Amino acid sequence: MAWEPMGWLRDGDGDAITIAMTEIATGEKLRGWCGGRSRLTGDPTLPRPTCRLSVGPSVMARDGGFSWRGRRVSTHRVEPGDGRGLVFAFMDICDDAADEFEDWYESEHMPRLAALPGILRAGRYRASPGSGPAHLAYYLMDDLALSQSPQWMAAARTPWSARMRRFTSLYARYSFWRES
Repeated sequence: MAWEPMGWLRDGDGDAITIAMTEIATGEKLRGWCGGRSRLTGDPTLPRPTCRLSVGPSVMARDGGFSWRGRRVSTHRVEPGDGRGLVFAFMDICDDAADEFEDWYESEHMPRLAALPGILRAGRYRASPGSGPAHLAYYLMDDLALSQSPQWMAAARTPWSARMRRFTSLYARYSFWRES
């Protein structure tokens, strides 16, 4: 089943989401949304694709791939357009910092990144029980290079963000791009 992110990321299309990432086999043709683990480095070079992304109400990872289920917490931007880049950030937060985490994400971090030119959709989900890291943030953008730009780095790297990193665990950032 082909996945069109516009359907998943529009408000009103349902608050539940399932994400599956499946390893790309050696020699497998790249199509759809491909990518893998990434870091915020400032280098716009695309990482070697290691997995294919599927998103929908009941997708499943095959061969021991990564699966995550959750419900929408908030949406911070909804613009028309076909995104070619997508970043997911998964994380847990320690209980002692949960209230501050919500305040930081909703009042500073997500609004700053969502306001960048080229971001089409941005929002947050919270995991279903037993689904892995408790929090997911997503950013759909015109071009994945934006996620490594000086503008992104300036928006993401604030003193409050540095403080909140101390309270996170199981952090995993994934970058995907659409292959024809």
